[in-house]
This record gives sequence, C-alpha cells and structure tokens, in this order.
Amino acid sequence: MVFGGGCATSARTQDPLAGTYFGSGSGAGLEQVQALAKRFGVLHPGVEFKLDDAGSETGIVLVIQNQIDFGTSVAIWRRTKWARSRSRH
Repeated sequence: MVFGGGCATSARTQDPLAGTYFGSGSGAGLEQVQALAKRFGVLHPGVEFKLDDAGSETGIVLVIQNQIDFGTSVAIWRRTKWARSRSRH
C-alpha cells in the first residue's frame, strides 16, 4: 500500500517504542531475557534494556512499586514476602 509519492526523501520517524526499559528479577532466566532484549533492540534501534539480577521477590516488589518496567520471577506469587505481608492486613 502506498501512502505518498514523489522523489523527496521522507524523514525517519522515531520508533514509538524508543526509550530505556528497566527490568529486574530472577537470574534463572537472565540469559534468555538478555537474548530477547538484544534481538528486540536490533528490530527497534531506539530501544535499550537495563537488566538486573536482584531475585524473584525483588522483581515482583519493584514492579508493584512502579520502580521498574518489568520483572522476571521463578517464585510462586503467593509465597512472596510482599504477598504474605499483604495478606495480614
């Protein structure tokens, strides 16, 4: 489908996903997440990922606290310290 014609060169628009994304959590799948992030960065050059191995529970808590964009976890949700502390209230 063609939306325009002519000989003029159009300016590249910035990828709407461009930016830096922060992720933290389990180190168990860190290599796989790094590989996915690397490939995603190739497909979307303006995207950068900062990944941290801080543990499953930390990843969950940081997502809930809106301190990171995504977390990785191998922990079962109901067993996290955060979930236990919330069930007491």
